[in-house]
Amino acid sequence: MVYNNPWGVFLTEARNILEKAFKLAYPEIEVDVQLDKPPSKEYGDLSCSTCLSLAKKISAKPMDVAEAVLKRVSLESSVFIEKIVVSEPGYLNIYLKRFLMVGEALKSALTLKDEWGYVKTDKPLRIVIEHTSVNPIHPITIGHARNTFLGDSLARILSARGHSVSRHFYVDDVGGQVALLAYAYKLAGDVIFKLDAKPDHAIGKVYTAISALTEIRKLKSKAETLRKLGRYEEARRVEDELSDWIEVLSEVEKKNSDILQILLDGMKSSDPDEEVREILKAYELGSEEAKRLIRPVVEKCLIGFKETLERVDVSFDSWDWESEVVWSSIVRKVLNGLMKSGYVKFENNVPEFEAGKIVEDPTVRRRLRIPDGFEVPSLTLLRADGLTLYP
Repeated sequence: MVYNNPWGVFLTEARNILEKAFKLAYPEIEVDVQLDKPPSKEYGDLSCSTCLSLAKKISAKPMDVAEAVLKRVSLESSVFIEKIVVSEPGYLNIYLKRFLMVGEALKSALTLKDEWGYVKTDKPLRIVIEHTSVNPIHPITIGHARNTFLGDSLARILSARGHSVSRHFYVDDVGGQVALLAYAYKLAGDVIFKLDAKPDHAIGKVYTAISALTEIRKLKSKAETLRKLGRYEEARRVEDELSDWIEVLSEVEKKNSDILQILLDGMKSSDPDEEVREILKAYELGSEEAKRLIRPVVEKCLIGFKETLERVDVSFDSWDWESEVVWSSIVRKVLNGLMKSGYVKFENNVPEFEAGKIVEDPTVRRRLRIPDGFEVPSLTLLRADGLTLYP
């Protein structure tokens, strides 16, 4: 017989044998057998201090309790336990058959080869791990990659333990950033995909361009308004930010002047802020026209993500689109339930979930492991225009 985990067998044997001995010696008392590493090898390979706590509970001498338990120890069924002895002030010390353990460990390693050392769990679980989930508006950066490697490593470790692990990527296709990208696609069309051979890099370039153009437009207007109001210090701060964006735009112009001109021409005949809001609202409501603007750019970006992830051997079992959640009835059901809960207040016609009131109950606070004194803030449920937040 080959043991996948000889040391684990030794631990299980020691625990089972001692639990049986305690039950025979003290049948009326429920005992939790504690096994620890002794301070020195002269006290064995495992040490049990349970006799000390039990003696205190029944007002007996620890050494007497230890001797009573030892008398009921049977090693007949044990494979790896050489002996169990009592030591002051009432410990039970368990000694390992070392030569046998070494031999079995070597046999296990030689037989199991690459599988050796992978200790399977006794209770396999179904586990979902969501990681990376980069916004589909630019390439994956080194900052995002940190979460990629952490998430994938965790998934691999849990799989090796015998759990059923499903890897998920949450596609954040509902929001202002993606709507802004869709606006750029509306102005320029498929030409945006030709900015780079790698799709996510092309998407990133056009997103940088449209972001710079719209931010410059907003900041110019804001600075002018502040100066008219005589708020010159605030105006200067806005103009400093404006200079940063102009520098970004200058870099875009050096590399992609053609796309920049197309975007500029398109913006002349439209209100970018209003267009983006309309695209976002229409997409959340399931408009086919909005889908034709958003889905192609997001899908192209995901193709680029997959190319990058494939290079580091990272894959996903499911790509979960945020829009699919929004279009289902789940979000509205949750919102309606919260609205009826009595824990929702309205600030400027915007509903806020008063989570802090719920954890005023000490039982709830303890169950959620929220430290005393920690203030739980309210959660905004909807935007001012009625659109959902973080479905």
